[in-house]
Amino acid sequence: MKHIKIVRIENFMGIDDALIEPGKVTIIQGENGSGKSSALDAILAAFFPKGLKREPVRVGNNEARVMVKMDDGTVISRKFKGGKSDVSIKTGEGDSKSSPQSWLDGLSGGGLNFNPVD
Repeated sequence: MKHIKIVRIENFMGIDDALIEPGKVTIIQGENGSGKSSALDAILAAFFPKGLKREPVRVGNNEARVMVKMDDGTVISRKFKGGKSDVSIKTGEGDSKSSPQSWLDGLSGGGLNFNPVD
């Protein structure tokens, strides 16, 4: 099972710029409107952008970016602009995926699964 090591979020919903380095247990806390849900939405959208319920680009910006680095060195980079998203994937070995969304869908059969104990 792959684990997320680093998440970088830029101009996504309620977040201007954030770097998250999750551990075994990661707590995201803050006042209402501080970006907690935006952080979770950004992570999900990096993998499956069709689940977004609203425009992800932060008001006043032209594009949003989310980068997720996995423990095996795989980097998923997604850019949101003009109602569309583009994704690129580079594996830990340096290979780029020619059909990145299909590759992401294949990670868990098109859904995001996790083991809260793991």
